[in-house]
Amino acid sequence: GPIFWKGWRAHVKRLNPDAVIIAEIWDDPGAQPYLRGEHFDTQMHYPFATGVTEWLAVRPGMTAADLALVLDDAFDDAPQTNLVHQNLFSSHDTDRYVSKLLNPGREYDAGNRIQDGDDYNDVLPPDEIYQLSLVGMAIQATYLGAPMIYYGAEYGMWGADDPTDRKPLPWADTGSNLNPTDNAVDGIREHYVRWFNLRKHPKLGPILRYGDLRHLDAGDPGVFAFERSLNGDRV
Repeated sequence: GPIFWKGWRAHVKRLNPDAVIIAEIWDDPGAQPYLRGEHFDTQMHYPFATGVTEWLAVRPGMTAADLALVLDDAFDDAPQTNLVHQNLFSSHDTDRYVSKLLNPGREYDAGNRIQDGDDYNDVLPPDEIYQLSLVGMAIQATYLGAPMIYYGAEYGMWGADDPTDRKPLPWADTGSNLNPTDNAVDGIREHYVRWFNLRKHPKLGPILRYGDLRHLDAGDPGVFAFERSLNGDRV
């Protein structure tokens, strides 16, 4: 419980004061004490994943204003905690990011286990789903927090929950997979590289890594807009 993690944190920080302690907490900890500087530094930020994937495709009719409210709720911790929230879309415990977008109308990580007989569309998504996924990736690359890419998302890997979310990575130098639909999807990695390299840009990088965040009204329910700012500079 909390007493153990408090002692464990003290031990870890003695060994390496710069170590980041990330908890596997799926929901907003809320009134629990875990993200207040005594136990963990941050969490695997499933609240971010839920909000953005629902807005992109999973919850038809969700507006940009709805997404802003969801993310305001998800980032209501201390500033130093918000900056390191591990923003992800999928993990070894969920269906793949692009497959979520192909299967609307279900709660996050629900109804996605083929072996349990779930009615889940477990096929290579069409190009329009990949294009939609890049919109979410752009948010992930520029939003408050610390992005975490589950291996293979940058190659377009798809699949339902365990075990198909853990397929081998389609390495470029190993030839075609036995199932050709599991090969890397052309062009996806280049988009990831371009967007995430912004966080290392000499001018933009510090703002995207450390800046404040403000949601903007784009005047269109389908357009999600926000501003990052640091020391008077804005993105």
